[in-house]
Parts: sequence; structure tokens; C-alpha cells
Amino acid sequence: MVKTLSYSLTVRSSLDNVIFIISSPKVFIPLWPYLVEYKEHEGTHTVVLNLKRFGFAMKVEYTVTMSYSERESSYVYTCKAPAKFFAVSAKAQPTNEHVKLTIEVTYSGEYERFAKPLLEEFAENLAKRVAKLAEARVSTRPVAKPAPLDMSASSKLVDPGFLLRVMTSSKMESLSTVELSSETLSKLVEDIVSRSVGRTLYVKMEAEDGTGTARFLVEDGRITGVALEAGGETFLGARALEKLPELAKGKWKLIVSELIRE
Repeated sequence: MVKTLSYSLTVRSSLDNVIFIISSPKVFIPLWPYLVEYKEHEGTHTVVLNLKRFGFAMKVEYTVTMSYSERESSYVYTCKAPAKFFAVSAKAQPTNEHVKLTIEVTYSGEYERFAKPLLEEFAENLAKRVAKLAEARVSTRPVAKPAPLDMSASSKLVDPGFLLRVMTSSKMESLSTVELSSETLSKLVEDIVSRSVGRTLYVKMEAEDGTGTARFLVEDGRITGVALEAGGETFLGARALEKLPELAKGKWKLIVSELIRE
């Protein structure tokens, strides 16, 4: 039987401060109680939790994935291990001048019937740690909120006039070579979207083996255009996004540029 428990409190800080913490795995996960080890490698997050209870220690390694639940307006961290499931959900809601933070913890696996006190402690302690960190933050940065894809600008990415403008009125931000898979591609796109808040980014990706070239236009936290050239064909918008994971393997050159607003 799955066990689920939650804990809520009021955070005397801005909504942006709280969302920044709960939406950032590298900030949020290190706050977890019972955490022994946290590793992040090429977009994959791994945690080791030492669930000390019942007079002994139950150390378990989980692979963690983060998602956003539109229905619940919450950030969900799903942790999986053989025969075990652990999930942490964090939700922030504005209330007058403050923020209501709710942490919900779900566990399924060994010793479920004894898990209630442990889950209560986990949810309460984590909520208090997030609140303490949020209240200590002085400066904030804009946060990209999940939004539906709008592909209306995809045609720009095959317009020679627009591409010329990119060459003459943009500032290259980074140039790198990345090893792609369908999983790392998703994480790469998420990272670029989060970096685009308050500005416009042009992203070009080229496969080293010549199998494809992809271009993205990302504006203020939203992907507004995607174009993919592969196999002598050009794909735009949602069709490009569907096709790209098929080609996401091997080394790709990644160029990220910021468009200078006129």
C-alpha cells in the first residue's frame, strides 16, 4: 500500500524565491533529509538516501527525474529504485504577502507500514529548509514558468533574411560539443529555455556526422520556433520536435547566441 503524507507552512519570501528553489534540482535535492549522496552527470540525477528508522539504516540509491504537473501546479521529483518508489512534490502558492509551501512525500516499497513517521519528518524538515533558504535569499532572478509550445516563429528559421540578421545582430554566448541522446536532448532544451527568461536566444545544433542541423528560437522562457534539416528535408515546428529525438545521438556542435533587441 502506497504511503503519502504532506506538510504545509508559510514562507515569508517572494514567490519567485520559492519557485527558484523547488524548480532547480541542484538547489532543491541537497536540502532533502536523510540524503547521504547526490550526483548529477550529463543530466541524470542520482541520490542515496539513508532511511534511518526501526533501529537500523536502510540505504537506497534512487535515480531522480523532475517534472512539472500542470494539474497540481507543482514540481514533482520521482525517485526510482528496484522494487521501490519515492516521490517528492513541492507546490508554492501566493497568499497575501507571503507564500504557502506544501511538500508531499510518497513512498512504496519495503517496510511501507512503518514509513509514516519517517515521511512526516521528511516532509516537515524539507519544508522548513526550503523556507529558511528562501527567506535568506535577498536577490531573485526571473523564473521560466512551464508554458505550452508556440511554434509561430518556426518559419523565421529558414528565412535567409532572418538568418542574416542573426549573424549581424547577435552575441554568441557559448560554443560547445555535446554528446546527445533522447534524454540529454530533453535536459539540454530545458536548460536553454530557463536561460532565456527576459531575452531571446538563437540556438544552432549541428551533428558532427552531418546527419542533421537544428535551429531553435527561444523567447522569454518559451520555444517559439524550431527547424530541422535532415535527409534532404526540412521540418518545422512540432514536426521538427518529433523528428529530432530520432537523430539525437553522437556528438553535436552547439552554438547559443543572444539576439540584440532593436
